[in-house]
Amino acid sequence: MIDIIVILVIILIILILIRICFIITSIILDLTNKTYKSDLTNREYIYDTRNKRNKSQFKYPYFYHIFDVSGKRNVKIENLIDEFLNTGGFTIISIHQEQIIKWKEKCKRKIETSRFKELRQKQYENSIDDNNAYRFSIFRRSTQRTNNGNITFRYSYEWLYHRYKMLSRLAHHATMNDYFSQNQRKLMTKELRERIAKRDNYTCQMCGKYMPDGVGLHIDHIYPISKGGRSVPSNLQVLCSKCNGKKSNQTRTNRI
Repeated sequence: MIDIIVILVIILIILILIRICFIITSIILDLTNKTYKSDLTNREYIYDTRNKRNKSQFKYPYFYHIFDVSGKRNVKIENLIDEFLNTGGFTIISIHQEQIIKWKEKCKRKIETSRFKELRQKQYENSIDDNNAYRFSIFRRSTQRTNNGNITFRYSYEWLYHRYKMLSRLAHHATMNDYFSQNQRKLMTKELRERIAKRDNYTCQMCGKYMPDGVGLHIDHIYPISKGGRSVPSNLQVLCSKCNGKKSNQTRTNRI
């Protein structure tokens, strides 16, 4: 009887010890898990802080403009830009250039007040992209043969300014390619003829004859193409058939 009681007591003690070991193990695992989570959180915080610090805070203010050339063939980006500049586009360019200058000044002030001046200065210098500041894209709507897509061309303000000055010498009447084209008569489009007729009020610039129906109306080159005259509005005028014939005869006489 005593032996049985002793055995039971021993079994009970073993069970109690097992239970105590289980509790201690659970506590240790819980503490270890909390420590791991805390360490992971700290690491994430440190990484996030470094990432924010290293991430560039300077975004260059690019200029974007899209030309829709759907339905047009043999398009040249220089002609599109010239037309854009000839119709007041350089005013928009100048306003954007002022915005770029103000952005640079703002960045410099931000660098001066930053805790990481050297880092911010490098980021600012890397963000500067003046040679590609102005971006013009050619867009063509999808057809059966082609897909939607943009082709982007990049220019500096200096290039656009120089181009604008050259166009100013032409009084913004034509693109550079059109002005220096060898085939000036090909540039006499229906649209250009109608534009000159409206400008001169369908009236002969020599005798004053009014031709609202367009009968007998001619678009004449003031300075002949044979002598280097160009097909630009400043070198075109409305003449009636009679006056145009007289001018042609005078030109032939002068040649003789």
